[in-house]
Amino acid sequence: MRYKENEDIRKADWRDIAVKTSAAMFLKNGIEPVAMTDIAEKCDIGVATLYRYFGTKAEMVVDAGTVIWKDMMIMFSDIYDSPEYREMKGIEQLDRLLGFYLSLYSEHADFMRFVHQFDRYVLDKKISAESLSEYQKSVLDIYPLFEKAYKKACKEGDARKKLPLKQIYLTSTHALMTMSSKFLEGDIIPEDSAEDKTGEIKQMIDMILYYIKAKPVCTDFKHMKKRPDIS
Repeated sequence: MRYKENEDIRKADWRDIAVKTSAAMFLKNGIEPVAMTDIAEKCDIGVATLYRYFGTKAEMVVDAGTVIWKDMMIMFSDIYDSPEYREMKGIEQLDRLLGFYLSLYSEHADFMRFVHQFDRYVLDKKISAESLSEYQKSVLDIYPLFEKAYKKACKEGDARKKLPLKQIYLTSTHALMTMSSKFLEGDIIPEDSAEDKTGEIKQMIDMILYYIKAKPVCTDFKHMKKRPDIS
């Protein structure tokens, strides 16, 4: 029994080492170029042992993706779990949350590329939803924070009320992630290379916030034009 327990511990340790090693390799080199033999060599174990722990490369990729997202969540927590963030006005919190996607593009290009490649890999290998359950749990979902910041902005009079918030959130995050992925893949036409990619992402964030923000109401009636008599 004790031998079995020790063997399980060793297996868990090796799995953890292999997953973290593969995660670093996928981020640096991409998913497709990295073979199981490369990971085994980096971990200094036999490839047969690696397959015994994971079964397939697809299982390894999913586990590595889960670790990568968890690491990103830890980094993201520094944004919203701070006195500075909590003291912000609601509309400023929304700006900060959306700005996280700009940070991903400008400071974590390897992560953005991995997410894009991961989605393609899952579709190509037809990985089941059941196999992705742990990965799905780890994927960053900031909607609760987005909703809380929006409600605060409404209470402070800085946001339009009764907006379809879930739809706005999904549209915003999909647009920002897609833009970032496209930019990181490279330019197709010469005109694209002349554009400020960071500026485009900032512009998208400004457009989203403009839609959410409450519009000022004109109270200076003296300068309003008289409505024409159509009777």
